[in-house]
Amino acid sequence: MFSHFTIKIVLVGLCCSFFTCANHVQTNDNPTSQPAGANYKWWSTQKEKEVTKWSVRKDENILWKAPLEETGQNGIIKVGDLLFLSIMKPVYDTITKRGSDILALCYNAKTGEKLWQKKITGETESLYMYGFSNSSSPTPVSDGKKVWFINASGKVVCFDLEGNVIWERSWTPISKLGDIIFPFNKQYEPILYKNILINVEPEPVEEATEGRNPNWHYLVALDKDTGEVLWKSKAAVGHYSTPIMGKTKDGKYGVMVARIGSAHQVPEKPYGYSLVNIENSETIWEAELPARDFFYNSTWNEKYTVWIYEGKLYVLDTDTGKKIKEISLSDNVIVSEYSEEKKQYIKQSNVNLNDQNIEVVPNFYSNFMKGDYYYFMTLQTHPDHLEKRIVSGQTIKGPHYSAARVNLNTNVVEYVEVPVDIDNDKHPVWRKLIRSGTTNSRGIDVAEDRRGTLNGWFRCFNANPLAVNSTLYFTLENGMTYTFDLSATNWDKNAFISLNDMGESGTMRTLSHPLVIGDKVFHRTAQALFCIQED
Repeated sequence: MFSHFTIKIVLVGLCCSFFTCANHVQTNDNPTSQPAGANYKWWSTQKEKEVTKWSVRKDENILWKAPLEETGQNGIIKVGDLLFLSIMKPVYDTITKRGSDILALCYNAKTGEKLWQKKITGETESLYMYGFSNSSSPTPVSDGKKVWFINASGKVVCFDLEGNVIWERSWTPISKLGDIIFPFNKQYEPILYKNILINVEPEPVEEATEGRNPNWHYLVALDKDTGEVLWKSKAAVGHYSTPIMGKTKDGKYGVMVARIGSAHQVPEKPYGYSLVNIENSETIWEAELPARDFFYNSTWNEKYTVWIYEGKLYVLDTDTGKKIKEISLSDNVIVSEYSEEKKQYIKQSNVNLNDQNIEVVPNFYSNFMKGDYYYFMTLQTHPDHLEKRIVSGQTIKGPHYSAARVNLNTNVVEYVEVPVDIDNDKHPVWRKLIRSGTTNSRGIDVAEDRRGTLNGWFRCFNANPLAVNSTLYFTLENGMTYTFDLSATNWDKNAFISLNDMGESGTMRTLSHPLVIGDKVFHRTAQALFCIQED
């Protein structure tokens, strides 16, 4: 008997039997041709109503599903009717947990058929299923005629849309400096602007140029057509950083880069931000800021630049890099939490979270800014330690399982608690650890670091949030994707739209953000690629 998925794929496939790669060229301003979208800000607008609800486990709004041979941690881009993404080189034994090679993949967006794959070798090994990043973490980018894949283990390859190699470039990622060993964390995403492809690379010792420190990381601008190095930034980049591009008030395009602070003794200094002119590599301004484990996106717009430090937002003037103000994430905030006893949300204003021994730490890389609003998810204390810390009077991280919205003009901070799962009776599940799965599509456990079994509410590098029209999407490590209404007047239960799963509870894992385009969402886990469309 055919499954529901199979029938869908056959019907769609019959409509696309004459599919060829050659007919699928798009312009370079298409919002789906690079992960951050056409405006480089991780939000976009479209005429179609965006998809906000789905369930893979219940086969709700699932058009097709295609197995992936191995885990991978990047996003997906769409070029015409082609999808591009990558995975780690497939594992067929129970021993291999590390590797340096990836497979670049091309799929038919209408049917889920895999059209081609190409191996991209790397030099520095990463863990296959790590709660932070691996060789496959960077998302590909395209100008509609070519597609560029980056293996974070040390290679960038330019293909045409049929998978033919045009050029490739290698470099050596830093894994050790003296006695300091760095975990494999390459959190950056590539940026494509005009003829420039931006990568993040360390400065080789033997090629160190004046003004740059050997083994520190910098933006490297490559000619997208040849791979030739056009320039390197003078401002250093912490390689746990996600630089974000945008446009200043005077029309200059720049990339915000961060030096992150103490984590694993990464060397890049001074701690803080630099805004780099993408046309010529010049530093527009530099702001030295207090830093401790700044595992966040370098968020900014024409008006504000935002830095996170010890429970506060440092709001900077984007024109100058000067600090305008600090906003406390704990004092005088609004909290909407769900009471299981009363079976309803309880909303409180003028709350001082410090009085409740709650420490606010924005979840890593969950920060997102649109207009005058700043959003993030809250990091949590592991349930195994929660009760002990409460009894002993120690602080816990919170508020409980919440999404936050901060008004950068008025300083109003709002939190709304969200469920962690939906049970088989469609009832929300609250404040429980819904673990991530660590097996690939063949049932092989490829996780060496057991932190990979956590759920995304604890220490890991979740996928970047993004927004389309008025919908904000947060995806967590256990495959749960939350949708929120950005147009909501109050950030409470009315702003929360839906919790969407990617498969059976406790078995799924992803560090990939969805691709939302038209009336479809393309998403992935460690085991499969999905096309989601409202019925």
